[in-house]
Amino acid sequence: MSATAEMAVLISQRLADVALGPYLGADRALGLVSEPIFRCRLVVLASPDARLRGSPAQWQWLVESSATDPDSDVSRLLRGLRVPESKLSVFPNQTAAWEAAARGAGVAPGIAHLAVHQLRRRELQVIDLPGTPMELCWHVTTLPLDRRSAAASSLRHFLGTPEAMKLLRSPGAGLPPSRFRPPVYVTIWS
Repeated sequence: MSATAEMAVLISQRLADVALGPYLGADRALGLVSEPIFRCRLVVLASPDARLRGSPAQWQWLVESSATDPDSDVSRLLRGLRVPESKLSVFPNQTAAWEAAARGAGVAPGIAHLAVHQLRRRELQVIDLPGTPMELCWHVTTLPLDRRSAAASSLRHFLGTPEAMKLLRSPGAGLPPSRFRPPVYVTIWS
């Protein structure tokens, strides 16, 4: 089962309240509401000094772990470019993949607005390839309103506001250290 299908099941079984990402409403039996909320573009990034030779299928691709999900947008891009698995290096997150790309280790796909700081500092550049930029749409997926928790409804409402769109488009703003409070987790064993 793909990660996308797993997330749909988690929401339908009330093990997660909200998913932000691809459309999850395909399986009508799960009874999910998946609404588009955010448009973005998937691009391919590399060091400005990169000398890429041959076809994209011959390059080293630096991807985050979600790219191994066959239903992911990055996986679709790689299939379209006929990149073999042997040309993939999987990193724990997108930041690590981009850092490797900036060092010249290969190319890394990413959401254009998330890489804006690296592009401005000229650590990375966008590589023009057939099929890129790939237009994407993020969806918010929840249970129907009558089965949705109050917290999920509040988050869903917030995601439709201009403030939420500003946060989604402005990565890395974060909080000053004086305002950061780490999450607290409590586990009760019986």
